[in-house]
Amino acid sequence: MIVLWGALLCALAVLFVLAPLWRGQRRAGDDLIGERQGAAVAVVKARLAELERDYREGALDEATYRQMALEQERALLHDTRETDAAGSGSRGRWPLLVAAVALPVCAVLFYAHFGAWADWSIQRLLDQSERELQAGQDNRATLEQLVAALERRLAQRDNDDGRRRFMLAQLYGEFDRFDAALIQYRLLRKQFPGDASIAGQYAQSLYLASNRQLTDEVRAEAQRALSLDPDQTTALGLLGIAAFESHEYAQALLHWRHLLRLLPPGSSNAGMIEHGIARAEQALGPEGFPGPRIKVSVSLAPALVAQQPPGAKLLVYARAVGGPPMPLAVARLDAASLPLEVTLDDSMAMAPGMNLSSAKQVEIVARVSASGQARPEPGDLEGSSGPLVLDDKPRQLALEINRRL
Repeated sequence: MIVLWGALLCALAVLFVLAPLWRGQRRAGDDLIGERQGAAVAVVKARLAELERDYREGALDEATYRQMALEQERALLHDTRETDAAGSGSRGRWPLLVAAVALPVCAVLFYAHFGAWADWSIQRLLDQSERELQAGQDNRATLEQLVAALERRLAQRDNDDGRRRFMLAQLYGEFDRFDAALIQYRLLRKQFPGDASIAGQYAQSLYLASNRQLTDEVRAEAQRALSLDPDQTTALGLLGIAAFESHEYAQALLHWRHLLRLLPPGSSNAGMIEHGIARAEQALGPEGFPGPRIKVSVSLAPALVAQQPPGAKLLVYARAVGGPPMPLAVARLDAASLPLEVTLDDSMAMAPGMNLSSAKQVEIVARVSASGQARPEPGDLEGSSGPLVLDDKPRQLALEINRRL
């Protein structure tokens, strides 16, 4: 659509420039008349010479001679003016021809460099890549063209919102050009120092560019991202890896379980984090995560089995008795796995300081939710315990889901 409008505007501009030229072409017949008048001028000059000769020879008196000569001179002046006008009209057409050609060419060059041509090319390649991906085709070649288009666009001028530079940095990462991605993320970090997502991506690019070494700079940047947004997923993942490699398994669990709550259940990323959590739990040994632990055996009442929605999620959480409604520990599971066992501990806290260790009494709730949302909704299936006193000793609890909301 942009190209179509541009073509229409160029066509209008050319028509505007060529209009005088076309009018000049319509005067072509007048030019021919001018040439004929030029011949008539020569005849008039010859006639003046004859009149002068007749006057000298006495064939004409002075008054008659002057009257006839004046008439011939007037005719000569009139013809000369028309001839000059026709000539100037012909010469004036050349600048119009040059302008008619130069105007659209300059307009196209100006638009290509300063206009939205590059942005249109980028959008076209994005759409093409999406179509190829949906059709199950290899879109690598299109993405390489997209990289080149983004590089050209950013070489022409920078963009205030950072979207194109962020896209280019991500594509560099896709093609394992980690050093190039790091340069782009560093520029973005400087441009948007308060953006948590960019801070997290910058930390990850540092990690990848340093051959996957968790340097002090990587840790510091990841911590900075979390200070901007405690739910920054990239930083949580990196800090979980850093803690695990430093044998700080409890800290790794804190980061990874926090991250798991933010990921779509059943996604490939969630599966990888669950695998890391299992390794960290195994590394902790029988003692498990320090602090209070509650092992909950969850079952579904036989009368409610037929009412369980397909694809539903199971939420098992602890909340303080007489305290705020925010869960102190929460686990999100697949309801199809019922009956099952889950252990709640301080690594499952949703906010710093709001964990099992911060409460003396808690209530355990298990809820089957069709939407998977933390807030109860009509139609959810739920069961809850009475108040449970906490200490540092592991506790066990059997909980049945026995009512419909």
